[in-house]
Amino acid sequence: MTTNTNPKKAEGINEVHERFLSYVYTMSLLKTRLRGYDEDSFVRINQKEVEARFFIWPFYTRFNEIRKLIKEGYLQKEQRYIPEIGRKVDYYKCLRPCAPDPSLVIVEEPVLGETQKFMLNCLLNTSLKEGSKSTAYFDFFLKYKSDFPFHFFKFDGFSGRLHTPVTSLPGQIRKNLLLFEEPVVSLDVNQMQPQILGKILKDNLRRNNFSIYMDGGVDIYKMIAGKYKLHSREAGKKRFFEILYSRPNQDLLTVFGYSNWIDWVNNFKRKRIKANPHAHKPHSNLAWLLQRKEVEIMKSVWIALRCAGIPFLTVHDEIICKESDKKAVSEIFSEILKENFVNYRIKIS
Repeated sequence: MTTNTNPKKAEGINEVHERFLSYVYTMSLLKTRLRGYDEDSFVRINQKEVEARFFIWPFYTRFNEIRKLIKEGYLQKEQRYIPEIGRKVDYYKCLRPCAPDPSLVIVEEPVLGETQKFMLNCLLNTSLKEGSKSTAYFDFFLKYKSDFPFHFFKFDGFSGRLHTPVTSLPGQIRKNLLLFEEPVVSLDVNQMQPQILGKILKDNLRRNNFSIYMDGGVDIYKMIAGKYKLHSREAGKKRFFEILYSRPNQDLLTVFGYSNWIDWVNNFKRKRIKANPHAHKPHSNLAWLLQRKEVEIMKSVWIALRCAGIPFLTVHDEIICKESDKKAVSEIFSEILKENFVNYRIKIS
């Protein structure tokens, strides 16, 4: 008696389908290290990888198996145009709960410098106070951080920002973090990117009213909120970056009137800058420049903290440290900010 081992004969959702769905779901979960991406759980998948690791020919035909999963309500597919390659590609989303499995996602181990190794070790020694609220992604991190550390520690290719499970953790939950089993505090730079913009404008234009505002300690976000009759400073901040990072426009004239710096910003967002990884979108030039400069400043802070042996976590322009290290971190942070800005303020919470 012989047994037919051809997996294509199996009916319904079999083990290979389950592994593939788990792979899609895990990829989607890992995307949530980027703020805002938890709202978009579609992921791009390498078709050659799918055929090599899951729907292996001649036992399976990838197209047929994926179509079957879509038809039976397990999977959703949509096509998106990718400017970098000039064509549409397939994105997928799991429609039913799956068990995540990080072993299915291949992540290349990066070469880390001493400061990066220090930062990774701090991340791996992060937890939450008992009874705290959490997120699916952060729970996933806590469960698998020891075995799959590089799934949770990534510097992006756009500006070099670090993305970790702490980055996307909501602020109200972040307050309940423990670092080496100790409570934490957050040190956040007030108006970091406007400060950087003011410095860049001063270097390029010398005198301009935006740099004068920043050097004088004016709260730009409140100013925007007042002019646009918005309900809060946070809404003013959101509106400011919506204008600043969009395509060239004259919306800032509403707040500042005609100014040479607005012309400079708009012209900068029209240039072709090869160093910008999103050079096909020239309007992204300013976001790329400000974030890159932010990373340069924060790197100086990271190195100084590592040299002082002070454990820390980072969320862009924010440093999270143990409560017992608050004074030392504040002094180091201030010294580096003083080298870059005329007027700055660190918010401690």
